[in-house]
Amino acid sequence: MREFLDWLEVEARGFAIISLMFKMLIVDLAWNFFAMTVLLGFGSTFSFYGQLAFPLPESLDMNFSIFLFSAALIEEWIFRFLPLLIVVRIFGKSPIVFVTMIISSVIFGACHGGPINIMFQGVSGFFFCIVFLKCGGFQSRPLKALLSSTTSHFLFNLVIFAIGMMARGV
Repeated sequence: MREFLDWLEVEARGFAIISLMFKMLIVDLAWNFFAMTVLLGFGSTFSFYGQLAFPLPESLDMNFSIFLFSAALIEEWIFRFLPLLIVVRIFGKSPIVFVTMIISSVIFGACHGGPINIMFQGVSGFFFCIVFLKCGGFQSRPLKALLSSTTSHFLFNLVIFAIGMMARGV
């Protein structure tokens, strides 16, 4: 765990931020599709989109993109910005930061619909924690960290919705 925290503490700059967000997006999407395949393979009737409180849009227009970005910003503020900044400022590079990442991610997943969502959105939340801390959260650059994790979260949501729309033939 110490090596992981040491790695997180080295701030990503420039192209390394884009590279980190892209890598996290790929790993996150791979995990989500793997987990969904396993669930469906065991006969689960789980529907990722069935958890949504609103219908999928007919197109990914500018209004929907603004909605997705705003939702990502609010969630990042609640689940990454507030808890991680407080813990990092009080405890520094401590195992408590890792525990906070896990707790925040579990709550994030549960808030998206229930225990099974921890497996999807909870894991995604952990990746957003990594982006937040690596891109300024550990280095007292909270706005950079918030913008980085929000952008990563927004891109993930955008890709997921685009895939969902393609699957529906929209």
